[in-house]
Amino acid sequence: MKLSIFFTSLFVAVHSLQYQPGKVFKYTYQSDIRINDRGREQSEGAFSDVGFKLTTDLDLTVVWKRERNQLVKLEFQNIEVSGVSARLDEENVFQTPQDLLSSNPVYFEWEAGRVISFYAPASEVASSVNLKKGIVGLLQVQDIQGAVTESDPSGTCSVTYSKDGKKVTKVKSLDTCQREVVWASTVHPEVILSVSVPGEASSTYTLSKEDLLIFAVATETHSSHINLRQEISSTVVSSHSLTFVTIGEGGVQLAGDSAESVALSQGDNLKQSLALIPTEKECGDECHSVADVVAANHDGLDSELLAQADSSGAFLEVLQAFRSSRKQALLDTLNDEANQDIKPQLLDILASTQTDASWEAAMEVLDFSSEEQAETLERFLVVSSFNVRPTEGQVGKLMELVNEGEIGSEDVQISLALAVGSLIKTLCQDQEICEGQVVQDSLETFLEILEAEEASVKKLALYALRNAVQPSTLPAILGLISQEEDQDIIEVALDCIDVFDAKLFTKDVKRTLNNFYHQNHKRYSNVIRAGAVFLLLTKDPSRADVLNIALSLPHLETFELSKFISSKLETLSQAESSAGALIRNILDESQAINYANIIVGGFSKSYRNYLADTDESDVFYELDLQMTGGGLLRKSHFDVDLDAVNNTLKLLSVNMYSRGLESFFGEDTGDQGGVAAGVSVKLMGNQLRPLSFLQGGENLMSMAWNLGSADTAVSPLHGNVLIHDHSQKIPLQSGATLNIEVQGCVSVDLGGDLDFSIWERTFTTTVFNRGAMSIRGSTTVDLAPIKTGINYGADAMGVVNFETSVKFASLPPQFCLQMVQDPIQYRHFVNKFEQSEKCEEEFSADLSKFVYVEESSFKLFDENSPACREMFGQDDGGEEGGWW
Repeated sequence: MKLSIFFTSLFVAVHSLQYQPGKVFKYTYQSDIRINDRGREQSEGAFSDVGFKLTTDLDLTVVWKRERNQLVKLEFQNIEVSGVSARLDEENVFQTPQDLLSSNPVYFEWEAGRVISFYAPASEVASSVNLKKGIVGLLQVQDIQGAVTESDPSGTCSVTYSKDGKKVTKVKSLDTCQREVVWASTVHPEVILSVSVPGEASSTYTLSKEDLLIFAVATETHSSHINLRQEISSTVVSSHSLTFVTIGEGGVQLAGDSAESVALSQGDNLKQSLALIPTEKECGDECHSVADVVAANHDGLDSELLAQADSSGAFLEVLQAFRSSRKQALLDTLNDEANQDIKPQLLDILASTQTDASWEAAMEVLDFSSEEQAETLERFLVVSSFNVRPTEGQVGKLMELVNEGEIGSEDVQISLALAVGSLIKTLCQDQEICEGQVVQDSLETFLEILEAEEASVKKLALYALRNAVQPSTLPAILGLISQEEDQDIIEVALDCIDVFDAKLFTKDVKRTLNNFYHQNHKRYSNVIRAGAVFLLLTKDPSRADVLNIALSLPHLETFELSKFISSKLETLSQAESSAGALIRNILDESQAINYANIIVGGFSKSYRNYLADTDESDVFYELDLQMTGGGLLRKSHFDVDLDAVNNTLKLLSVNMYSRGLESFFGEDTGDQGGVAAGVSVKLMGNQLRPLSFLQGGENLMSMAWNLGSADTAVSPLHGNVLIHDHSQKIPLQSGATLNIEVQGCVSVDLGGDLDFSIWERTFTTTVFNRGAMSIRGSTTVDLAPIKTGINYGADAMGVVNFETSVKFASLPPQFCLQMVQDPIQYRHFVNKFEQSEKCEEEFSADLSKFVYVEESSFKLFDENSPACREMFGQDDGGEEGGWW
């Protein structure tokens, strides 16, 4: 912020920053705020800046003085408000006079250039007082070099002074500012999903050779952008300046024992700091009831539109109405007969609202003891698990449900534990809350559950602890792994510990993992052995472990495990990391590469490649396929990673598995348990409840007798999830408040399907991912009676399907992978506006662009194409039937 000080020949002491009493120092003041989307600053027409300009004449008079302290009176005349860009008459809100700044005088106490108190009429509206605080802040400048702490409308901040002759420069470090009033704000814990709002502020003062302030200007800029898509952005430039005019006579002097007593004797003045007064505007005629907003968006919330932009856009519109509604209004909306067809979508929104009223309404509407509500409850819990501002009270209530055991469905109980784990991870962004009783009691409960006898109960605890990701729980999980006999539990536990930091993987932990892979004490399934290898290769691997794994490949019992690990080594060696470099170096050694290269045969594969790339981010997909010797899929991973702003987000992971099907062909893979198949999904790092296609031989024979046509499709995630949630208020040094809001929703239908036919001797798995994303944001300054700013957003939708097809009518089996992306549609839009309560005219400009990306098929790895061509051949016209 720019703090100007008047050095004048009338100073009693040259550097004491004291004005001569009895004189009136006249200045002109100008403040303007400009808002635009980034890259279009200072443009014209529809692209032009929006904002306003405030000008006034100032009379500065020292009315009381004692040694270094002065009480200064500021008077305001000729106040005018105008726009920052040219407008047509019918669009010019500034044709009508705006009561932005009152003419009431204010007082402040100066001490050697530092403002130590401020006095304004108690009856004056807060927005006008705040602007005057901005002017007084500009009059604060100290005769020093280097860093110092100052308080002004921005808060208490670190500033650095420098001098060059008669020019003084002050640079403010905005990220150091501490504020008296902490305004509610929300920042996403995931950097990639958050909004960056860099800002800078500096002030420059020009003095005459007689040390009179000739000119002072302060400039502050804030640019916001979504890290994931930086074109969704805004820029705000706030500047204000003082220009010296002349010195007049007639300055009044006041008598008193102190500056405070003198200031308080003038009218109804109230002593204040320079911190801005929060101004919360009551909802006026432009506000709509929640019932009206839901009615207007009813069609967009239809379940048939899930995974489409209409659904995600409607979600965000209703979300704003829910957040400003009271409990009873929310209950009336949910219970309205006209809304029962969209109630699941309304509950998605309720779960994301994250207000006390919404939580109370949810607890009243939902009955966790009801088995009939199981699907609704699970969906509510899944959406809630992505909330970025949970409270200890909410987690405590959910843990009461876990402890009481009065849950009507086992599936709901699992989803409840998973949701609590996810919310604990978010709460633990604040170390003080993480160490609090609610979080620690919750973790202790899950650790106790981990010691239960029943396998299903142990898995519940593991799922919850995986989502919580608290290092204090790792020893208990490792203890379970080293002692557990049930290989299903070991498999889940190995997946669980993958989320922990590599530095926690000690020599003892790696010794246990080596025991699993090398089967030092007992036999383990290929899936467990592969899982142990993955951890050894990715958690700060040692040279000895990598070399031993490479050398062991020819000696493994099955070609498929050898082929998979060999392929995984190759994939991991491509990573730009210390682990990747180590693997590359070892694979370049003759003894390792000779062993690795003799691995032939088998269909198992690990493969990583680009899915999409933009200027701001790269999206990678990775396929891991672990096959049985008979050509059936034992386990697959389809992972999508998002790299941006020097961070990686595990956007999606779909794991499909089958077990026991190979027994029909006399193959032994070391697995325990009966026939089973299912899908497990992780979204943005959160584990969702695994779903089953079939369990037991009875389900399998049903499929067989139905010639593989039984309906086995499952959808672990079907609904709307809030993924962006940013709310921030920034006090500007000019006295205005900047409001930045960004919300983003993903509407998704994600799942999988399995088709197994003994008659046709085919095995097909499908992962389908249909989704749409909508982002809505605004950057505004609301300074009664003026409101100005921009609204911006984007919509996108698309479909990606991944299919694995196997024909095992003859040996070796035929095998084909297909990944197809449907057309992607993307829309980016901006609305700029200037409004005033004083006039009917308003300025509004809309800009938008549309992008259409054609559908595409991904070629995947080289050996896949001939196999697909052999299985699916050519189309009727003789052309190839696909990319193969």
